[in-house]
Amino acid sequence: MPPPVEPGGAPALITGAEDLARLVDRLAGERRIAFDTEAASFHRYVDRIYLIQVSSDTETALVDPLALPDLSPLGRLLAREDLEVVFHDADYDLRALDRDYGVRARRVFDTRIAAQLLGEPAVGLAALLLQYFGVQMDKKLQRADWSIRPLTPPMISYAAEDTRYLTRLRAVIAERALMAGQPAAGQVAWVLLASAAQKPGARARAALGLPADFKTMRQAVATLHGVARQWLETTP
Repeated sequence: MPPPVEPGGAPALITGAEDLARLVDRLAGERRIAFDTEAASFHRYVDRIYLIQVSSDTETALVDPLALPDLSPLGRLLAREDLEVVFHDADYDLRALDRDYGVRARRVFDTRIAAQLLGEPAVGLAALLLQYFGVQMDKKLQRADWSIRPLTPPMISYAAEDTRYLTRLRAVIAERALMAGQPAAGQVAWVLLASAAQKPGARARAALGLPADFKTMRQAVATLHGVARQWLETTP
């Protein structure tokens, strides 16, 4: 088992427009960032995003959308062509970001899809972090009510863990693909394409040069997964 990753400091809580602008300025220099959202569908009749987590290799921040009605700076950041946005199981996050704020990530890497393509027996984030980094996630808050304020210290800690290790997990997965004999660029392309199929709206897929028709896109991804499985089964 790889040595544990140092957990880092406490995440920054972003509740003001100036703090959000400074965060986006810092992240603008990154090649990739990690992103996640929290909802409260088990506790609230109307589903929406109640918390946003974002991490680089050096910091983690929790953005409070209840205190920040204008998230356009984050939207412009995620829309950049030169920024890769790493999610784990991106489907809900992408749909919710588009639904609530009209925010769409331009380049997406989904570590859950990547783990599936590599044939991992368990593809949940907790299982992957334990396997690769020796990090034990506390699952007690998986169904917490993220609409409450103030957030409790355990909630803040839990939320930060969801993105804190994602860019490093993405790097480990890419390295595994390379060690297995598959060019890393090809493996990354698979994941980016599969992730793009989950992006809401024909306009978003068209912006990536992908089929605008959702059914066609899903069929393409199904074929892609079949090729990946065949490669994994036949490569020594």
